Amino acid sequence: MGERMYSWDQRDPTARGTPSDRLIRLYETWGRGGYGIITTGHIVVDTSYLATPGNGAITQSNSTPTHIDQFRRMASAGKAHGSLVVMQLSHAGRKAPGYINSHPVSAGDVRLDEQATQPTPLTKEGIDKVVNQFAYAAAIAHQAGFDGIQLDASNGFLLSQFLSTQTNNRSDNYGGDIENRARIIRDLVELVRKEVKDPAFVIGIKIRRDDFQDKINDAKHLCQMLEGLRFDFIELSASGGAYGSSKSQDQSASPLKEFAEQISPLLSKTLVFVCGGFHSSQDMASAIRDGHCACVGLGRTSGSDPLLPSLIIGGHIGGATKPDPDNIDPAVLPWASLTQMQAIAQGKDPIDLSDAEVLRDFNRRAKKFEEQQREGLKQGHVKVGYVGWDEAT
Repeated sequence: MGERMYSWDQRDPTARGTPSDRLIRLYETWGRGGYGIITTGHIVVDTSYLATPGNGAITQSNSTPTHIDQFRRMASAGKAHGSLVVMQLSHAGRKAPGYINSHPVSAGDVRLDEQATQPTPLTKEGIDKVVNQFAYAAAIAHQAGFDGIQLDASNGFLLSQFLSTQTNNRSDNYGGDIENRARIIRDLVELVRKEVKDPAFVIGIKIRRDDFQDKINDAKHLCQMLEGLRFDFIELSASGGAYGSSKSQDQSASPLKEFAEQISPLLSKTLVFVCGGFHSSQDMASAIRDGHCACVGLGRTSGSDPLLPSLIIGGHIGGATKPDPDNIDPAVLPWASLTQMQAIAQGKDPIDLSDAEVLRDFNRRAKKFEEQQREGLKQGHVKVGYVGWDEAT
C-alpha cells in the first residue's frame, strides 16, 4: 500500500519521490499509534518504475541533501514514540504503468495483460543494475535513520516476477527451479549487507502465496533459504480473502491462514508476519497464540483507525472500523484508504466507511475521479492525488 504523498513530475524523473511535509505529519500520527513496527508504503529504487505517481523513490539521481533530509524527518516522526520504522523497497518491473514506462523490463517476456507492452527480460547486466539500485536505496535508508528495509517480493512487482513461474520463463541461472528464481534476492541481500554493516539493521521481505500456485514446496524451500540468508522476518500475503475469512461454503481456512500454517513451523529464527484483513483484537491475538505468526500487520486499517494498536492495548476498543458490507465496492477501497490517510495528514478525522450513506457517496466520488484520470491520460496528462472528500461535487 502506497501513501502517494511524495513528489511527482511527469517530465523529470529526478524530481520524483521526495516525502512531502504532509506525509511526515501522517507518520507523526502513526508514531503515536502504538505500532511495534511501521513499514512504509513501497519506495521504488528506480524513478522509471513507480507503481503509481506519488510513490516514494530513492536513486542516485534524486538523492539530494534535501531529499534525504525529508526521509530523515519521516523516519524520526515515526520513531518518536518507540516504534521501529522499516522502509519497503520495490521495483515495479512490468507492472509500471505505460504512461510512466512504455518499455518495461521483467524477469521474462510475459505481458501483464493483452493491452500491455511485452516486457524485455533483464540481462545479467540489467539484473546487476537492479541489485545495485536496491543496495544503494538500503544504504540511504540506513543513513536517514530507518531501522531496516523490507524487500517487496509480492504484489506482482519485479522481485515477485522472478519468483513466480507464471512470469519467469528464463533458462539461465535466474530461471528454472526456486533456487535460481530467488537468486536475485540472494545477490541483493548479500550486497546490502556489504553496504550496510550495522548488525542491528533489520532486513525483511514480503512474499505472496499467489506466486507459487500449486508449488507450495517451492514457497517452503524459499522461506527456509531466506532464513539461511539471515532475513529477520518474512511477511506473508495472499489474495482471495483476509486471514480469518473464507469465501467457500465449507468454511475452510483462508489462503493466507493456510499459507501461514504451512510456513511458520519451518522457521526457528526468522519471524513470520501476517497482514490481511485483521479487524478484531481477538483475531489478532488468535493468529499469534496459534503460532501462525509473531506479528500481525494492519494495512488499510491504519487509514481508518490510525491509533488502533494503542487503543486496543489500552482496552478502549476491541477492533477496527469495518466498511458497511451492503455498500462496499472492493474496487474503490484503495481510494478510500488514500483519502483517509490524506485526512489524517491534514489533522482531520478520516471518513467513516461504516456509515452507509458516506460509503455510497464515496463510491460515486471515486468513480468520477477515475473518469477524470482516464480523460487526462487521453490528453497526455497524468492526474495525481486522491478522491477529495471536503470538495463540493
